[in-house]
Amino acid sequence: MKVDNIEIAKIVFFKLYHRVKNYRAAAKLASNIIDKQSLLLNLGDTDHLIEMELEHFGCTFFVKRSGDFVSFDLTGKTEIDPDKWQKLCQEIYN
Repeated sequence: MKVDNIEIAKIVFFKLYHRVKNYRAAAKLASNIIDKQSLLLNLGDTDHLIEMELEHFGCTFFVKRSGDFVSFDLTGKTEIDPDKWQKLCQEIYN
């Protein structure tokens, strides 16, 4: 099944804010969700945490020319196995 990247980002926000308690990463992700723009991540710890959480859902990134940044398109979709999607959502919301 294809899941909207914005939905994945919302779930990752919930996890970062409520479970991981990394408010800086959650705030950065939230501002991009509200603006519905591409998410640009650099090599910092906060951005790396966001990237790892999105990768956990199978999201892919585009590497910018300099190699120091990756971009995640919030308007796209990610192919996820329905059972895996359900399991991931249950892990976070339960």
